[in-house]
Formats: sequence, structure tokens, C-alpha cells
Amino acid sequence: MSDGCCRGALTCRRKIVAKTPKHVVIVGYQDLMSLDLTGPLEAFSSARIKNARGATEATEPGYKVTIATLGVKSFSSESGLRITAACLLSSVRQIDTLIIPGGRGMREPATSARLSEWIKNSWRDIRRIATVCTGIYGLAPTGPAQRPPGYDALAVLSRPGGPFSQNQG
Repeated sequence: MSDGCCRGALTCRRKIVAKTPKHVVIVGYQDLMSLDLTGPLEAFSSARIKNARGATEATEPGYKVTIATLGVKSFSSESGLRITAACLLSSVRQIDTLIIPGGRGMREPATSARLSEWIKNSWRDIRRIATVCTGIYGLAPTGPAQRPPGYDALAVLSRPGGPFSQNQG
């Protein structure tokens, strides 16, 4: 059992490495559920990492959080809250975590198709993808064959005859 610490020694030394904030991108789109965007935004924005000395400092964020959209940078939530994204998804590279919020806008075929097409073309730059509630509508159409290992949890949703398959028969 090793946790990086010497057992039985009078002193304990761990190799402490300063970490770089991971890039979290939250997808913005018209008629999303604002809580599905702001909840992850607040959670990831408040996380902190340890510095090279092993101390947690309020000035070192654990995550760089970006709101990015497929189209126009300004959009409204279902309740009418106006949100302005930092950038377009097409300009973002090397994403650690992509979060797709839910909302009635993602249930619109044009919106989910546009996002799933972007994911199909960009998944190599994304380490992991998370969805909130109906955000799954933007991911499921990509199909399990389009995702790298580790994305198999959604295979059952897009299997032939499944709720997100092309073949509903």
C-alpha cells in the first residue's frame, strides 16, 4: 500500500508537482436550462489546486472554465436569462472536459445535430464528455463507433432500436 509516503520513517516526503488547471468547456445554446450551465460553472470555478509547496491557495484555480457556443455568442436560457459566451466552439482546442447542459433547445433536432456533428469532428481534442439531463441529446447521436474507449456507457442508448438510434424499427 503506497500513497507516495515512506512508512515508518520519522519524516515523510512526497513529490509535490504543481498542476496546470484543466480546461472545462460548457456548451451554450439557445433555450438551455440555466441551472444546468451555472451549476457546473460554479462548481468547477470554485475548485482549487495545491501549489508546488503542497498548500491550497485561493489564487490557483483547478479548472479554466469556458462557455462556448456553436453559433452566436449571446443566447437566452429557457427562463429568459441572457448569457454571453466567451467564444465559439470552433475556436477551442484541447478540452479536458466538455459539458453539455440540458434544456429544451437541445431537444431541437437542428441544435442536437449541429452539436453532435461538431463532436464527431472534434472528439480527439476532448478527454471526456459529460451531459446534464437532456444534454444527452447532443451526444447520443454521435454513436458509440465515433467515440474513443471510455464512452461506451452511452452505447445502449444509440444501439439499433434504442431511443437515439437512426433505426427505430
